[in-house]
Amino acid sequence: MKGQLAGIARRESVMGPMIELEAAPVTRECGVAFDPRGLPGPRQVSILLERDWREVGFELRAQLPWTARRANLLISGLELPIYSREPYWLEIGDDLVLAVNGEMAPCWRMELEHEGLSSALALDWRCGRISSVVRSGYIQLGDRVQILNSPPEVTIPPGDD
Repeated sequence: MKGQLAGIARRESVMGPMIELEAAPVTRECGVAFDPRGLPGPRQVSILLERDWREVGFELRAQLPWTARRANLLISGLELPIYSREPYWLEIGDDLVLAVNGEMAPCWRMELEHEGLSSALALDWRCGRISSVVRSGYIQLGDRVQILNSPPEVTIPPGDD
């Protein structure tokens, strides 16, 4: 099953507003286009499923922009495992590979966006996934997204270790 990259966003400061992009570099060193939360670690890139966001909006009877969730990537047409402890990887476009590390928890800012948003997001991993960059790449809206069941071969250029 393949999905599609429906949104890309970053912030200029940790508490700053999300800025939507049409394309962006995503690197092992800086995450999505130098997002300040993109430092190496398990929460380097955040992922939201379009289907989950639509369900939350339906329950809240609200049409909120997906960037209200403050995620970096919005993916459509793909189901991702929930409650899974088994590792998996996402390939986006031709180069980017992310290791999905777990569930993203709703933060206090969600209630500032819309009353009840935190509790609506907390159900069935609808808040999104956290991930880290395994292989850097350049992505753009419309790129295909697919699940990989094993980690890809990664070649690290000399001097990057």
